[in-house]
Amino acid sequence: MWVQFPILLCILASICACTPERPSPETPVPETLRVVSLSPSNTELLHAIGAQELMVGRTSYCDYPTSTQDIPSIGSLFPPDFERILSVRPNLVVMSNGNTKVRDRLRRLNIPVIVIHPKTVDDIADSMRRLGVAVGYETRAEHAAQAFEKRLMQLSKKGQGAISVLYEVASKPMRIPGQTTFLADLIRHAGGIPIGHADQGDWPMVNREWVLTRNPDVMLVTEQKRIKALNHPTHPLRNLSAVKAGTVYVVPDPDLFVRPGPRVLDAIRWLINTLKP
Repeated sequence: MWVQFPILLCILASICACTPERPSPETPVPETLRVVSLSPSNTELLHAIGAQELMVGRTSYCDYPTSTQDIPSIGSLFPPDFERILSVRPNLVVMSNGNTKVRDRLRRLNIPVIVIHPKTVDDIADSMRRLGVAVGYETRAEHAAQAFEKRLMQLSKKGQGAISVLYEVASKPMRIPGQTTFLADLIRHAGGIPIGHADQGDWPMVNREWVLTRNPDVMLVTEQKRIKALNHPTHPLRNLSAVKAGTVYVVPDPDLFVRPGPRVLDAIRWLINTLKP
């Protein structure tokens, strides 16, 4: 499910925020866990380690796997509905780092919170392991993490390509992933070179002059109508190499690219095939 950019930016910011917190080794795992996931990526990670059976709540944006729909929704975090969160009686909440007010309020209500937000593709395996420790599924999580690492090692083309790639996160105004974001790391694993500068922040706005100067070999967009717009004779980006060469592509599912979970391997595989000469 694709969301409007203001909400998307909040979700993406939560992925790229602070230093990950570690679960306290002194805190025992409750005998009966009731887990609420407050981010789609963590919902997918919980499924990946076989811990979906512990979930009693998820956000309205948590839509994968399809069986997730059977788990009660606590609504959106924009704004959060604490009454609905409390109604499912969680004794562990898994969330990304962005909304510190939500995290702090939950802790004041004596609800344990673990913050999981992989900042790179490689971090996904360690995130599985951390979740495994938090919910008492260490063995399952280790197997899932090792399987992910093996598939990534077989798939990755990091450092092997020279094709410049612009991923358009939003078009009005145009935003792209910064150099230190998860999305930029994904592009590198596919053998691409994400355009941009490290000092521009996580999701910088860029103007058409900047894009024309960088002149990417490949441009990734999220909607087919964007390609039609770029090819209009009066569009200011009509002379980009990617537009003239027909190498502007619609990503198959934006969630694969912006959710740091196990399906990122599908995104990398698609992009590797797309970037082939």
